[in-house]
Amino acid sequence: ESLYEDSVRPILWNRAGLGIGEYDDGGVYVSRVTPRFPASRAGFEPGQEIVRINGEQVGDLLDVFAVLGRADFVYGEPVEFEVIDQDGNEKSLTLRLSQRP
Repeated sequence: ESLYEDSVRPILWNRAGLGIGEYDDGGVYVSRVTPRFPASRAGFEPGQEIVRINGEQVGDLLDVFAVLGRADFVYGEPVEFEVIDQDGNEKSLTLRLSQRP
């Protein structure tokens, strides 16, 4: 259990609308996106592989929660995700929580 998991996981889903899953052999991906939430507006789509967050390589969910926790994501700081979509295209997506809960 990471220090940041309890604070980041619920906000990521409830306020950003972003669900993240972990591959069996390592790596993380977008598992669910809630329509009209910040993640959907930022261009996240289920199936995208998440490679880096704010320039840091992420290999599992604990990495994701740690980077987001250190980045003050839960306080509204924008965070840069590098993802690879199912066609193999790499893109950069900026996720920021909406101003109101």
